[in-house]
Amino acid sequence: MSCAGVWINGLSTLEEAKDVPAPAVDSLSELILAKFPQWRDEYAWWYDGDDGVGTGIGEVYKKAVEASGWHRVKSHLHAAHRPMLKTHQRNLDGDCSMNVDVKHAPKVSDDVEGGFGCLDFSLSKTRASVESAAGNGQSMKMGAMKNDHELLKEAKAKAAENQERWEAKKSKKRHRGGGGGGETDGEFDYDAEVGAILKQMKMTSWRNSIPRKERWLVIKDLQKHLRAHGKERREKRQLLADKALARKRAGV
Repeated sequence: MSCAGVWINGLSTLEEAKDVPAPAVDSLSELILAKFPQWRDEYAWWYDGDDGVGTGIGEVYKKAVEASGWHRVKSHLHAAHRPMLKTHQRNLDGDCSMNVDVKHAPKVSDDVEGGFGCLDFSLSKTRASVESAAGNGQSMKMGAMKNDHELLKEAKAKAAENQERWEAKKSKKRHRGGGGGGETDGEFDYDAEVGAILKQMKMTSWRNSIPRKERWLVIKDLQKHLRAHGKERREKRQLLADKALARKRAGV
């Protein structure tokens, strides 16, 4: 069983009737670092460094497991550990591309989840503010910064998927003995599909939808605005974040 699996399975001991202490805040990380000691230095920098996350995580964890509410948290974790373990085990599945039983299983969640994934990626890689990372994440999701080669590659891949679905639907209709007049009559025009998808992608492409001269005007205006108002905006965001954190702490 993986380190995460062992940790999740350990939540089964948190029965509400038992006086079981909360797991240590670093209990999962210690399991992983014991197996991969070569990661310790990098982890220590991420957790305890000058910009480390350890202090914030420690404060939140301390609040979550304090005595006044631990019985509720403990009950929830105990009830949730089985589905958590099942989900974790599914995430460790190998390559299932040749498994016909899961041929039509969703590969990703939905567009909303994909958008949050882009936001999370942007936050983890840039250390930017949430406001800036949200904009960057949205541009990633829309493919705003992709060049023509990348757009064409994605359009071809998407067209191939659409063709595969179209052919499967046509085959199913033929086996049922369906008549004409449906959307699967005729032949699938792959080139036309690629062109239609590419046209849609270029609508949100920064390189294609806005001429170079106008792009530079936008960039220069943004730079001017940041020089004039950047500090004020950062201070305002910090104030709002502090107020939000204070409300959360008061409400717990």
